Amino acid sequence: MTPTPLARAAPLAQIAPQVIPTISQTPSFSVAASEEKMVLKYALNNMATEDLHKQFLNSVDKLLPEQVEELNRVMEMTGIVLASSRKIVKDDTVRHCLRCHYTYFERNNGRRACNIPHQHPIQDPHSAEVGRILYPCCGYRSHVGYKVVHECFTGRHTTLGGNVNYGTRSVRTCEQARCFQNMRQA
Repeated sequence: MTPTPLARAAPLAQIAPQVIPTISQTPSFSVAASEEKMVLKYALNNMATEDLHKQFLNSVDKLLPEQVEELNRVMEMTGIVLASSRKIVKDDTVRHCLRCHYTYFERNNGRRACNIPHQHPIQDPHSAEVGRILYPCCGYRSHVGYKVVHECFTGRHTTLGGNVNYGTRSVRTCEQARCFQNMRQA
């Protein structure tokens, strides 16, 4: 007859007593750690993306160097700061935006770096409403006297022509903008 698992186990007298860790000694079960996670998740879930972005940008220059290093380390762990970010910051290649025709460094590029203003508006031909205007550059409609709250285009600078919508009246090609007229042909 084969002994049962219980029969094969060491007698209770031979088992050394082990201390059961408390909640505070076990970080994965720590109430404080889990509360901190909840606080962070709550803050992130209840803050508008634009506000979060603005708050981070405004805070970076106020941090001590070691705080910036720690924040970068945490952001690398979450995949927000990538190895390519470090490479881009060191890149001194001068680029030319094919949309707005400004020169820039990629490290200064961002979601609001490239701005194309609206052209002058016209009376909206598709509206019987007096004072209704149309910006022919992009089709944006508004009313006379209302403040235009955005540009015709706001976004990242680009060196790729495929990213530019040359179909709008506000965006010109480099040839039309005469970007390279003073450069010699090789």
